[in-house]
Amino acid sequence: MQPAANAVGIHPVHLGVVVVMTLALGLLTPPYGLCALTACAVAGIPVTRILKLLFVMMTALVVIILLSALLPPIVLVLPRLLVPAWL
Repeated sequence: MQPAANAVGIHPVHLGVVVVMTLALGLLTPPYGLCALTACAVAGIPVTRILKLLFVMMTALVVIILLSALLPPIVLVLPRLLVPAWL
């Protein structure tokens, strides 16, 4: 993905943040939501009990992913403040 992102002009830090957040969303979504399934197994509760709360959290995460994917300055403001010579 990195060579294609470089060809289009996407900053590597921006790409990394969006990819990691998207992978985090994938770890929550049923039926293969490994984090949700593991947490329910440890707590001893059925997955169906947390689906409403999980849906609210996933909706917020999707909105944040879309905002950060469409507005790179939101993602890059902190790295530019901490290490201005690299960016």
